Amino acid sequence: MKIKTETLTDAIRRAGFIKVEELAKQFAVSPSSIRRKLTELEKDGLVVRTHGGVKSINDDESGMSFFTRKHTNALEKRLIAIKALKLVRDGDMIFLDSSSTSYFLAEYLSEFPNVTVVTNGVDTLAALAAKGVNVYSSGGKVYSENSAALTGEWLHLRCCQR
Repeated sequence: MKIKTETLTDAIRRAGFIKVEELAKQFAVSPSSIRRKLTELEKDGLVVRTHGGVKSINDDESGMSFFTRKHTNALEKRLIAIKALKLVRDGDMIFLDSSSTSYFLAEYLSEFPNVTVVTNGVDTLAALAAKGVNVYSSGGKVYSENSAALTGEWLHLRCCQR
């Protein structure tokens, strides 16, 4: 049986700390299967392994890495993004924050050839640029507690002088 990363990380986050044997029972797999999966999760920065168990990186989502946030509740975030997409019209100027939900919305914005996006999300900025979307950075400084976000003063953008 294959263990879903999202389901396993959710169980670890709920517990805060949990023993390998408890996870093996919960998922009806061998402890060695759990250990292999935990090695992957730790390498991806999603958990911290301890002697005999594993603990959640951070119970506070705001302190999680963007990679972790992007993979936490991904299905639900995609559904929110699809609903938000219905509000977008070609020619709109959209401001997106650095949230992982905004990142998922950005994946669909290439469907609108004349949309302009301004974002403080570094990953969102890169994803939109790769898809050929007209995108601008809000500018600012890389936020020390979340390197996926730009904060601080708004830089002068020609795109906003219409």
